[in-house]
Amino acid sequence: MTEIRPKLLRTHAQSETVPLCSTQTESEELDSDSVCSAAEDGGPVLYLVYQAAEALTAAEDRVTDIEARAQTLAQRAMEEIKLAEQRVNEVDAERRAIESRLNEANTRIKECENALEKSESRNAVAEAKLAAAEHRARRAESRANAARAAMVRIEEAIRTHLLRPDRLHSIKSSRAAA
Repeated sequence: MTEIRPKLLRTHAQSETVPLCSTQTESEELDSDSVCSAAEDGGPVLYLVYQAAEALTAAEDRVTDIEARAQTLAQRAMEEIKLAEQRVNEVDAERRAIESRLNEANTRIKECENALEKSESRNAVAEAKLAAAEHRARRAESRANAARAAMVRIEEAIRTHLLRPDRLHSIKSSRAAA
């Protein structure tokens, strides 16, 4: 309708355009024989009204276009804001998930550290027991060597002192005499 109205206004204004009255003095204007009549004076005013209406319509059209563009920009901005908010929420969710996994990893690390400390403690105790057992084994081996040496000396003493051939002969003779 806004496109039809300016065309109609121009067409109507052109068909009713009347040349403006020439400038006349006051005495001439009052004369009844003057060239411009009251009906003729309305044509140019009507033309100006049509021009004003056309300008208003054009201004309204521009305002409507600007409002439409502003609304489109606002909608686009809202969509971008929503997308940005979604991305922020996604990133926040990822951050929380990473923090959760990090906390779990820290918990596992602490558990492993505790297990390692216990294992090291058990190893220290086992090493102490092993050292004590090795010391006892060396002492037992030393006593066993001393006992073997004593036994060898005892056997040697028995052979040399009790089982001497000359002594064996004297024991047999004293038994035979008796």
